Amino acid sequence: MSLGDAAAADFKLQVVSNALLAQGVRPLLPTLWLSNEGDGLGYRNRMRVQVNRHHSERGGLERASIGVVPGVADCPVATQSVRVLLRALSKVVAESAALPPYFGDVVDHVEVRGSDSDGRAMIVLHLRQEEGGGEEREEGEEGEAIGALCLGPERLRSIKESLEDTILGEMRRGSERTPAPCFDVVEVCPSSGVRTITGGTDGDSGAAIPPRMQRFRVLEEEGTYTLVPATSFVQVNRNMNRSLVNLVCDLVAESLLAAPTLPQTVLDLYCGCGNYSLPVLKRNSGAQSHGVEWSQDAIGAAKLAAQLQGFESRATFEAGSVPTVAARLAELGQQYSVVVCNPPRAGLKAAAAASIGQLAQNAIVIVACNPSTLAIDLRALLSTPSDGEWVLQRVWALNMFPHTKHVECCAWLTRGGGGWQAG
Repeated sequence: MSLGDAAAADFKLQVVSNALLAQGVRPLLPTLWLSNEGDGLGYRNRMRVQVNRHHSERGGLERASIGVVPGVADCPVATQSVRVLLRALSKVVAESAALPPYFGDVVDHVEVRGSDSDGRAMIVLHLRQEEGGGEEREEGEEGEAIGALCLGPERLRSIKESLEDTILGEMRRGSERTPAPCFDVVEVCPSSGVRTITGGTDGDSGAAIPPRMQRFRVLEEEGTYTLVPATSFVQVNRNMNRSLVNLVCDLVAESLLAAPTLPQTVLDLYCGCGNYSLPVLKRNSGAQSHGVEWSQDAIGAAKLAAQLQGFESRATFEAGSVPTVAARLAELGQQYSVVVCNPPRAGLKAAAAASIGQLAQNAIVIVACNPSTLAIDLRALLSTPSDGEWVLQRVWALNMFPHTKHVECCAWLTRGGGGWQAG
């Protein structure tokens, strides 16, 4: 999508409005547009490319290539570090300089993660599963790991050195003007987890950070950060994510202040690596949070980040299926002053929405990347029988993905007093 700022805002606001109206959901206040200043270029800090396999007439693997269409490596929406690494990666793979002959049979796709707050980028090689090995699992299902060939530390080191040499060579020839960012090369192997070849330390405390993690500041002024493993989700737009985190923190703080007699407890569902839990604790010194996420890697990173920043006495995290955990907590009669949830694109589903309606005492904050499933979840929540009617106060549309049709949303629900209207 190529529209001016005003036209893009109007278009995305209309997308959100249509999705809500299709479910008969109407906020008390008009939907607000939230965007950062600038033209939306150089924001995308993560890009994924496919590894193509080219076989000879005899059936053997002849060569591999990166599935980058012309110009993508110079895509203006990508950050500088992502563009530099993509260009070098395409060249190294095309020349097969440091690659084993079976590279294309082993590596399924490559994810380039741009520089974190410490200036460290990451190239993640996602390896293929063995033929016939396993089906895609649902959220929360661990299952048995599927075997795969792995490249190993020495080959990863060789690939990293080739990438650095390629960037330096292009700089000498004048075709590359940007120095190589500091970066790790990581392989995600279905049978043996993650391997990496370099490490790092926490920039503030000097404590060791596992080398397969990047550090991202989510509250710039306060310095609060998350640690993100190679296997875990991170928003592609770091600046817009900070704006979203600030919004969620403001809504949680306002909701806690509105109910001074309730314990300052926050339940963070689909918490990831603590993108909301940790900033909420920083902004609310008396609050306690419990985060739930199916990925054990993400939960481990959240626990470590909480410990390094002094939140371990107020933050707990649990690995498990969110719908299952939410249902268990609701059956036990647990309640939290505020529930924050950031579900996957498919949404919460009715059962989880019913549990959340029981778990939240005063407010619910939902972050969603799909307006249609958000609207379905909101209708389910607003229709859930509970002690006190839920009211949809406001929805925000966030420009997380400039120059695309996609839009991030944030919805705020509170207890009591008229408001929601069914169409």
